[in-house]
Amino acid sequence: MKGLSKIREKLIFDVAIVGAGVSGLTAGIRLKQLCPSLEVCILEKSSSIGDHIVSGCLFNPRALNELLPLWQSQNLPLGTKVQSVKNLYLTESRAFKIPQAFTPWSHYSQDYILNLGELCKWLKTLAESLEVRVFENFTAKEILTNNLGYVEGVATGPVGLNRNFEKKEFFQDSVEVLAQQTIIADGADGFLARELRKKFKLDGLQNLLYEAHPQTYSLGLKEVWETSGNSPGQVVYTFSWPINKGRFRGFLYTTPVHTHVGIIAGLDYANPQIDLFEELQKFKTHPYIKKYLEKGRPIEFSSKVTEDGGFFSVPKLSFPGGLIIGASGGFCNPITYQGVHLSMKSAMIAAESICEKGQKSVLSSLEIKSYYENYIKSWAYDELFKHRHIRQAFNSSPLFGLAYSFRNRKLLSEKSVFYIENSRKGDNFSERDCTESAFKHQPPKYVQKDKKITFDKKDALELANMIWNDQPEFIHLRHGNEQNALYSLKAFDGIEEKICPTGVFKYRDSKLYIESHKCILCGACRLKSTRDIVDWSLPEAGTGPRYNY
Repeated sequence: MKGLSKIREKLIFDVAIVGAGVSGLTAGIRLKQLCPSLEVCILEKSSSIGDHIVSGCLFNPRALNELLPLWQSQNLPLGTKVQSVKNLYLTESRAFKIPQAFTPWSHYSQDYILNLGELCKWLKTLAESLEVRVFENFTAKEILTNNLGYVEGVATGPVGLNRNFEKKEFFQDSVEVLAQQTIIADGADGFLARELRKKFKLDGLQNLLYEAHPQTYSLGLKEVWETSGNSPGQVVYTFSWPINKGRFRGFLYTTPVHTHVGIIAGLDYANPQIDLFEELQKFKTHPYIKKYLEKGRPIEFSSKVTEDGGFFSVPKLSFPGGLIIGASGGFCNPITYQGVHLSMKSAMIAAESICEKGQKSVLSSLEIKSYYENYIKSWAYDELFKHRHIRQAFNSSPLFGLAYSFRNRKLLSEKSVFYIENSRKGDNFSERDCTESAFKHQPPKYVQKDKKITFDKKDALELANMIWNDQPEFIHLRHGNEQNALYSLKAFDGIEEKICPTGVFKYRDSKLYIESHKCILCGACRLKSTRDIVDWSLPEAGTGPRYNY
């Protein structure tokens, strides 16, 4: 890059946390609760805490009860208490209620329909009151290591370069943030977590109780609608239609003034002609779903990959100089798709492992291996272990998954009627390797857009509240991959166009064009593009979507 200094400003802390989502903020709070003398900072790439948080989730307050036992008297923004839960099996025009015995995991009576971004804002205020330094507009883009290869911190990306890598008036160079322990909380398939898993070989046996399989991922797409007349606190989960193979789930939540509607689909699907954005539009036309939306209007669109490997995909959680927490470590229940409470618990365990001796001297340890040991003693481990086989059952079909859940409804803990290995290709190979040739599949049929219930990708982009500066392109076709892009177009029907929910990729005249400014940072292209032809790096700090709901 032109004119960038090799001498960077340095900030020094005892613990540096990358990511100010719920797990990163929880880690900072717990560290200061236990070891007030520690110097702790949190780095966040968005311009305001919560901007990049895809929320509207069901929140289990179990970890919050441990972190803040008196939270109910502290005016937390926990949203709407769940009043009713329905699990439905959909056909194209009908909805059949699934008996509770077939979904024994669906106990949500103590949960809340939560705006996670608002909770993160509240946790930030609490963290700062405990003297945690929270730095917004700080994108950690580089792992720093010492001469032994141990992690000693991170470096941020520069801010204020134009698309030609020339300095603008408000240019700010990279900053090195050095720490004795670096906690990585940069989300599902996070940029730095992915690098660390490879560098330190965190997947595999690695002295773990169980072998850590490669992580698997789903893509969630969600719209928030401004509605009236819907009874608040309703939770609806659907199975089968419009995709009746693999790990597909539809969902709908209601609050007093909003309805959240969306889908979650495993990215190991075989047909490259599937467009998950179009599947969401199709899902909304189902008579049962449509009735919730007819008198409303969409006000936000969001999308994000989520980890769904579950128990068998939690990696080794420590490395020399740091720890991995939250979604970066795979802490999500893949059958309930609830991960916030597990992410918070992992953050608390990490902080407690750092502070076990209650003194700064504990930080002299190069690797805090007790973190994984403490995890396997926790209820987070127990919850993931209890549901460890169910996701694999849903790999085949929703009917088989529901039948398996029914058969094991009383034995969902240590003893299962039969064990389902991670034998499906998607459990042991990357999502892109599961894609088959378009010639083996029929193209799906999608709905015409009426601009009332259904919309196109251009509309979705507008609803993501994007903020982009003039900056270098951060998504590229990998050098020398022009022929692979052409191969993707011919053999896989240009899957890059279809996997992106906001139209970043477009094939014209047999050539792939990329418009980075349309990216909402969902992460799907990194996982599903043909032959890994997409080179994706982090954008400039303070840019991207700004989610409010």
